[in-house]
Amino acid sequence: MASGSFSVLVDTDAQSLSLWRRKCLDGNIQRLEQSSAESIRTLAHQVRVGLQESDLPSEVLFRTLIEALPAASEAGAAHAVARLAYVISRKPGSYWQGLFPYFRASHRSARTYFNASFSFEDEIVPTLPARIRQCRPDRESYGLAEVEQIGLFNKNRKFLYRSYNKAEAQNYLGEYFGRDVLDLFNAIHIPQGESDFFLLASLLREGGVSADVCSVAKASISPLLAAVEGVGVVERDSHIEKNFFCAPAGSPLIRAYFEKVLAYLVHCAEASIAPSYEQLTSRDAFQSFLFDSFCEGLDFVSSEKLTLIDGSTYDAFVQAGVEEENLCHVDDGASFPRTSLLGRASPGFVDVSWKADRVVSSLPGHYFAPSDHVRLIGHNAVPHLIRQAHDPVAIPKLNIFQTYDLGLSGHGCIWKDGRFLRLEAYLSFVAESETHHGHWRTPASADAVRIVEEPSIVAFGAGFGCYGHYLVDDVPRLALARHLLGEEAYQSRRVIVPQSTPDWAIGVLKALAGVREEALLFFDHTREFLQV
Repeated sequence: MASGSFSVLVDTDAQSLSLWRRKCLDGNIQRLEQSSAESIRTLAHQVRVGLQESDLPSEVLFRTLIEALPAASEAGAAHAVARLAYVISRKPGSYWQGLFPYFRASHRSARTYFNASFSFEDEIVPTLPARIRQCRPDRESYGLAEVEQIGLFNKNRKFLYRSYNKAEAQNYLGEYFGRDVLDLFNAIHIPQGESDFFLLASLLREGGVSADVCSVAKASISPLLAAVEGVGVVERDSHIEKNFFCAPAGSPLIRAYFEKVLAYLVHCAEASIAPSYEQLTSRDAFQSFLFDSFCEGLDFVSSEKLTLIDGSTYDAFVQAGVEEENLCHVDDGASFPRTSLLGRASPGFVDVSWKADRVVSSLPGHYFAPSDHVRLIGHNAVPHLIRQAHDPVAIPKLNIFQTYDLGLSGHGCIWKDGRFLRLEAYLSFVAESETHHGHWRTPASADAVRIVEEPSIVAFGAGFGCYGHYLVDDVPRLALARHLLGEEAYQSRRVIVPQSTPDWAIGVLKALAGVREEALLFFDHTREFLQV
């Protein structure tokens, strides 16, 4: 399965492991023997003699190398000693995790790219194909209605997004890789392993981004991709993750890893054993592949070919979650269907006069770099809040949506074609929850319907009547509309507020958002249903 430029190490194959260790040991010992430091040359001689005394490296040699690391660091030979210790300790199914800091120091990090704050757009990165894919082998096929709910789609509209189920993955593999690779895929019988296999294969052929199904985008991932040279992966807590890959088509590193996976499946078939996920494509399987390749000195894992994305930076743009996992049945048992306005709306690449939902204008997204502005004096009773204050944050684009025949009820509940339109704001989910518990009218239960023919702006949400929510939610939202629409267009629209809005709140809207008295349109949010 391997090309001539690299070797494939199958952990469960003791003979292959033994041959690989012999080759790597000799190469790494030779590096130490060329050191200018006498102590390092002496160490190399000690290891070579020790290896000759036994066919298998001993724990004694491993401990000797670990103890020599401080001195080796002073002599500039720490990386070579660490690689040698890794090879000596390598056993079927296990590897020395202590190599990580040396591996990390030898590869490019994206951290410097994210040291300062910056604004960003949803832009295609010239160095990578504009493709994003996920694979859900144990789910039904996702159509447009489901895809619209997926963050990697609706935050990255300039990219070609595709979600595959098992049948679609099988068709793809059969068409582009042939029957033998398809047969190996069919032998996995582990949904997560099937997903990993397909994501690697399609990434190798097409390039772009492969992400697991628990990757929920909070903002455009364009900045993450712009920071990558070669293959991009995430590092977290002294491990290399395998939940997110970005790479050009035909990447030698992705090819090598995929062929290792194929070799393992062939080994399982020949030995008549079921594949193990831990040996197939788990985090440890991927990391041991990288470490093995690093110690072998293979070119495709050099610093120019691999970029490490810090986990906290990645989390600023993509969060872990399962809410996109079963979208075909997300409304089963729900009081009413829901959908994402962002996913439903046309991205506004072209001007369309038809009465469709679309993004009229936007402010760029913004990345806020890690901060130490918040400091705690005394006992830290809420460490997660302090971490949130210090961690980097990515804010998605702020959009102005234009929609027609909109339904409005309750605490800013908005409806279209009988569906609750979700906005990516906390108060939208509060309004949804309140409606689910029967507090507000739905299109099906509306009896006092009032039609509004004039262009209008919905100027309130579930925080209505609360001073703080006017300052942090309603006024900034109106100010954004004023800025993006322009003064004339903004002032030409009615501003919808509840009939019971306090006088002081009307004063806040007038003073801070430039709302005119004659523009206000009041409605009874407890009883009425507006059709705007």
